[in-house]
Amino acid sequence: MTEIIFLVESDVEGGYIAQELKCYDGINLNQQKTCLRAF
Repeated sequence: MTEIIFLVESDVEGGYIAQELKCYDGINLNQQKTCLRAF
């Protein structure tokens, strides 16, 4: 799998917070990338 690290804006309580996510090219029901929060 290809590992991709990028920033995603997530809606939190009406605001937007940029969160760094560690993502992998993969397969899921929504055909989106599988992402985990980077620590």
